[in-house]
Amino acid sequence: QNGGMRFIPRVKTSGALPFFEKLSQSVNKLPRYVGELYFELHRGTYTSHALIKKGNRTSELLLQFVEFLYCTLVVLSRGSATYPSAELDKQWKLVLLNQFHDVLPGSSIEAANIDARNIYDRVHIALTKLLTAGMHQLQRLVTGNTANACVVNNKSWCRRELLMIRNGDQSILSETDKQVSQVTYDQQTLLMVEVGSCSIAALKGLKPVHV
Repeated sequence: QNGGMRFIPRVKTSGALPFFEKLSQSVNKLPRYVGELYFELHRGTYTSHALIKKGNRTSELLLQFVEFLYCTLVVLSRGSATYPSAELDKQWKLVLLNQFHDVLPGSSIEAANIDARNIYDRVHIALTKLLTAGMHQLQRLVTGNTANACVVNNKSWCRRELLMIRNGDQSILSETDKQVSQVTYDQQTLLMVEVGSCSIAALKGLKPVHV
């Protein structure tokens, strides 16, 4: 129907066999491409399924944090701590499963998206359990006292941040830290701390600078 219209390419619908028969007549004139079939301008994928992207990124961050934590535990405990290799491998493979071609961009059918979100929920629960157990072990190793706290920085840069202690629990603070902390209107305790890159340290607040 578009054969006589200006500015519209002339096309003809046919089956696969006639197409390839015609293609074979000019196959020697066509360019040959060797290497990775990658279109360099196709970068970044938008999606309406933001929870899939959020679940993937949160899972990646948790995996990295848990791995850093238990590697540190093994070193500090001189090998007495157990590295959860089987559980980490299991959760890592589940995250990889959800990085399949259609899942991560959000172009899957709804049933696949539901499965992916359920998988992320299970991964987050499993990794959070590992993280909580590891932090308790690390706290005892670093502070030698379960009443004190430690701070962990698994990033590759030094961090100076405002730490919020939920429910205003000041029992983990020294008397000096209590003096430099601040209690908010909703009874949360704030404390400025600094931790070096990829390091663990006992909790110690920074002294305020008066200007």
